[in-house]
Amino acid sequence: MNHDLKISIDDYVRITDGSKTFLHNQEKQDIQKGDTATLHEFDPTMVSPIDEDIPKGYTESKPIEIKITYVETLGKGSILAFSKATRKAKK
Repeated sequence: MNHDLKISIDDYVRITDGSKTFLHNQEKQDIQKGDTATLHEFDPTMVSPIDEDIPKGYTESKPIEIKITYVETLGKGSILAFSKATRKAKK
């Protein structure tokens, strides 16, 4: 199953440069080992994107595709570990 998740600008940078291989997820509860996720850079302070097709808060950065290799449930959230991230082509 594929999941769409929002991530901060800092997380986007660290995931794309390979220095971060885990996320604290509070958005979705049904993520399992072996699932994939598409990560979208999100800035809640962004008022208006340059491209009208991009929803408010989302940046113009390419989404990142990850494969979940480990899930640790923590109360209402979870820790997701993943293999090497790859950037998806923009649509």
